[in-house]
Amino acid sequence: MQKFLATAALLGGMLFLCTVSADPIYDTLDLGNGVKLELVLIHAGTFLMGSPTGAYLRKDDECPQHQVTISKNYWMGVYQVTQEQYLEVTGTNPTPVQYQDPTHTVEYMNVARTAAFCTQASIRTGRNVRLPTEAEWEYAARAGTTTPFFFGTTYTNLNLYAWNPSNAGGTTHPVGQLQPNPWGLYDIYGNNFEFCSDFYADAWRYPSEPVIDPTGTDSTEPKKVLRGGAFDMGNTWCSSVARCWGPISTSGRNHGMRVVVDDTGTAMLEKKTGLKSKGPSIHCSPNPFNPQTMIVFDLEQGNKNARALLQIYNAKGSLVVSSSIVPNSYSGMRALYTYAWNASGCLSGVYFARAAAGSRIMSARLLLIK
Repeated sequence: MQKFLATAALLGGMLFLCTVSADPIYDTLDLGNGVKLELVLIHAGTFLMGSPTGAYLRKDDECPQHQVTISKNYWMGVYQVTQEQYLEVTGTNPTPVQYQDPTHTVEYMNVARTAAFCTQASIRTGRNVRLPTEAEWEYAARAGTTTPFFFGTTYTNLNLYAWNPSNAGGTTHPVGQLQPNPWGLYDIYGNNFEFCSDFYADAWRYPSEPVIDPTGTDSTEPKKVLRGGAFDMGNTWCSSVARCWGPISTSGRNHGMRVVVDDTGTAMLEKKTGLKSKGPSIHCSPNPFNPQTMIVFDLEQGNKNARALLQIYNAKGSLVVSSSIVPNSYSGMRALYTYAWNASGCLSGVYFARAAAGSRIMSARLLLIK
């Protein structure tokens, strides 16, 4: 039988082994009403977290430096969450009126407000939107570097990358105006602090032994980790290693957020096969007793004889079907296409169908079960 694959859980069991690529891979969350949230893929890997003994401007809570492994790929927001994005998702903008600007980072974040955004964005997009762990944040901020700043050992060139007290003029700025880090993240330093999911405890220090996917202290002190520095904080906070904290229940103007999204491998496959997600626009007529299934789709066309190119890819991105087909019928400027897919030689699993006629493109995920 064949049907659409509509849940990420089934894809979650698929394993994709990747190495860090020099060319960033991007994806987009559609938040509704034309508001998008851009993501960049952060590949799994191992790094040294914290500051070594004798490091420049080292603080006590940055030690000891220790080995951390991030075992899974994840997507991270290219930019800090903007006021426009926060308003679209939650219906509110906690930024005071005098500071409101849709292109600026959202201000006055606290734990409840970050949770509201992540929960509603997850519901809207069908993907797990959340705050990064502190380890995920530092790994992405470092972007493969080992120095306190991704651009070097001191903050000499900080103004090229971060809105900080020496260049911000006492206010936040539109996201993405300065240069990104090597992995394509803008404002990872400065503009506003970014909440992480970890608790912060005054007496807690990093472990000395290697760890995998750490989530910080088990402390229930009412504080959460803040990272990255802000427009109104000293330059030393705008680094890959500096740790700050914010009370759970209160907020400040320099408290913002950046999200991550769990990676299921789907978006990478869609980039590889050139799919464009347009919703469930391709339909199957399943027959569990016959490996041949009917794939039916319709496209708005001014030409009743316009051919459509149907392509089906397997989970590895390999093309298994490519067929040019003519409409079966034409009514009200819409052409109906039908294709009999003989899947007898295909293994059970996830497939991706893409139909195109002129500039019109439709796509769908299919799950083949034999």
